[in-house]
Amino acid sequence: MPANLKISFATFESAKFAVEHWHYSKSMPSAKSVKFGVWESGKFKGVVIFSLGANRHIADPYGLKQEEVCELTRIAMQSHETPVSRIVAISLKLLKKSNPGLKLVISYADLDRGHEGKIYQAGGWLFEKICAKDRGIIVKGRLRHRRTLNSIYNTNIEQYL
Repeated sequence: MPANLKISFATFESAKFAVEHWHYSKSMPSAKSVKFGVWESGKFKGVVIFSLGANRHIADPYGLKQEEVCELTRIAMQSHETPVSRIVAISLKLLKKSNPGLKLVISYADLDRGHEGKIYQAGGWLFEKICAKDRGIIVKGRLRHRRTLNSIYNTNIEQYL
């Protein structure tokens, strides 16, 4: 029997809990974000988070303004019944309704973590290209992606290599 699904805005605290417990990165996006909570039969199952992302030039290749583009930055879910592609599709509709000027949502599959974008493929997303696997940079003993470091330190980290 399908679960009674509810998707609605989530608090920062509930999103942080979900990300720290159910997302491989264990970290919240640092940029301004819109967070949608997911409940099945009244039980909190996780979040879908859209944000400005770490790439301040995300809109450039599409000839759009920065405020017209966002990134799906986190899907952090515990065990659930509803297919993730359905959860993302509903979240996208809610996002568009609350942000009518939004024209494009982008997401990245982390090949280094074995993610191949299957959720996006199931949702019929346009697949643009595969980038080479980026091993990132080890900072304080932790492997960090270059985009994450750029977001944290507001600089192109490669100038220090």
